[in-house]
Amino acid sequence: MLEGWRKWEGSVTLPMYVSKALAEFSIGRIHLARGDTKAAKEAYARALLEDLSFPMAHADLAEVLLADGDSAAALLEYETAVQLRQSDPVFHYRYGALLLRRGRNTDAIREFEAAIRSEPLFALPYLPLAYMEELSGSDSAAVQRYDAFLQRASRDQSNLIDFA
Repeated sequence: MLEGWRKWEGSVTLPMYVSKALAEFSIGRIHLARGDTKAAKEAYARALLEDLSFPMAHADLAEVLLADGDSAAALLEYETAVQLRQSDPVFHYRYGALLLRRGRNTDAIREFEAAIRSEPLFALPYLPLAYMEELSGSDSAAVQRYDAFLQRASRDQSNLIDFA
């Protein structure tokens, strides 16, 4: 599809550039679903060459980089995704979870709280905040956070412990 698109583009004069970022991003998702992280990483990189302001490509590239063990690069990609789409609670949560795993607790708290400000009904950020409150000895604050999580979480929240 992209080869055909590029050939067609080369044969006509267009009044503006048509980005292929979404197509490359979709190809990255397909590669990822097939378990080919190398090809997914390449497709996400091509998507970002097309449109550096594409936050989903940054976030998905961060996940691929994490799978490859490159958490430093993943942090940069998540930071970029969060900057590009500051109102996305999932980006804030995922970035916060990675920061927490890297021992950057203060920064993680900031991201979890930003996720809650973006979407107060999003359950997941309340759990690591409760956990950190509990570890710091703030039992009453921890109980409030756990309660907030339980009020918002679905009954089967099998993906909730990805911050640890």
